[in-house]
Amino acid sequence: RLELPHHKKALVSSILAGKVVSIDVLIGQKVTKGQILAYLENPSLIELQEEFLQAHSNLEFQKTELQRAEQLYADSATSLQAVQEAQNDYNQINSMLLSSKAQLELLQLDVKNITKGELISRFPIKAPIPGFIHQINTNIGIYTLAENNLFTIIDNDHIHIDLRVYEKDIQRVEIGQEVDFSITSRKDSLYRGRIFSVGKSFEDDPKAVLVHAEIDNPTGNLLPGMYVDARIITNNETVMALPNDAIVNHEGLDYIFAMISKSNEEGHED
Repeated sequence: RLELPHHKKALVSSILAGKVVSIDVLIGQKVTKGQILAYLENPSLIELQEEFLQAHSNLEFQKTELQRAEQLYADSATSLQAVQEAQNDYNQINSMLLSSKAQLELLQLDVKNITKGELISRFPIKAPIPGFIHQINTNIGIYTLAENNLFTIIDNDHIHIDLRVYEKDIQRVEIGQEVDFSITSRKDSLYRGRIFSVGKSFEDDPKAVLVHAEIDNPTGNLLPGMYVDARIITNNETVMALPNDAIVNHEGLDYIFAMISKSNEEGHED
């Protein structure tokens, strides 16, 4: 069967619950990494931005207080303990600011604009990988939880073959061997690949080893999930062969008719 590597398929969800206010892509559409797929809205987003601005303002104030305490200590007008307390307050507020900033950046928000006072009520959902939109599992107006899968993205450029080889044949399979295959639903199609990985354990039902092969000539017609008929080329011996059309079946038996020449009385061949 045709499959994709795990790192070439992405299930896209949000790290924060919210109501879907826009969907900016269609099924089958090609997207780039970082492209906006949708926007979600959550009232708590305003609170996160306000906490960030408050921490940012407090840090500026505490920085001034720390510098003041250090100057007073240098002038012997205050104790070392006062400086240490001011430093501790500064560190705590700085930690709060960094934590709030990290949360906003996870939501794909620009903290520089927020620092300027530009608060927003919605946040984007972006594509983590390039590829094609395979599934859209939401609609505008739906309130979605953080763990819900909103989109599925697949990158067909790295599609490969997953073959199941039975126990009796696995000893004949090696990395680097060529594979000829066709799509089960399209017998006239013919592709070639090469084995790049052989499994080290048996799959159940049926009991077989999973063998992976990359495709030499992939096309846009190859999609994940398609079943294939494949032959692994284990050697390149030359043998006598006939096309299928040369074999005649009669009453369950196969026959091959061959023309045999013979010499006549004058020495000529018929």
